Amino acid sequence: MLSTLENDITLRTGRAVKQRRGAAGLSLRELAVRSGISSSMISDIERGTKSPTVVTVVRLGQSHHGDD
Repeated sequence: MLSTLENDITLRTGRAVKQRRGAAGLSLRELAVRSGISSSMISDIERGTKSPTVVTVVRLGQSHHGDD
């Protein structure tokens, strides 16, 4: 079970991913293709049910901008 701090960070990260995906006009599937991360994992991250690794966060961030 996650601590309160860990849970808060996980939820904030998920909200940020979802907000940035929306601002970029990307669907879950489009972000998944760009990042190489499954759409189900992205969905779990956005809902706060999975805590992403630092590498996953970086890959998602780069994908929002189209950077490789």
